[in-house]
Formats: sequence, structure tokens, C-alpha cells
Amino acid sequence: MSKRGVNKDIADRFKPWNKVLCLRHIREMCDRSKQVIPGLLRRIRTMEEELQL
Repeated sequence: MSKRGVNKDIADRFKPWNKVLCLRHIREMCDRSKQVIPGLLRRIRTMEEELQL
């Protein structure tokens, strides 16, 4: 398989709905660890808002 084909396959996996799943996963990890990096939740929120547009 060509390198371009592999990159396209990876890009296809990271569609907007996949980003939402990643954000939920990150948020769950934050809830579990109870150690939220300052600004991380804010960044997650802004990303979620962008994806909803």
C-alpha cells in the first residue's frame, strides 16, 4: 500500500464524530484521575462547540 493511501485511511478514521468520541474519552480520564490540567477542560469545551457547529 502506498504511503498516501495509509495517510488517507488514518484521516478517514478521524472524522468529526471520532473527535467527539476522543473528547468524551479524555473527559472520562480527567474525571477518573481527578487531576485536571489547567485549561484542558476549557480546551475540550471549545473543541466540542466547534464540532457542534
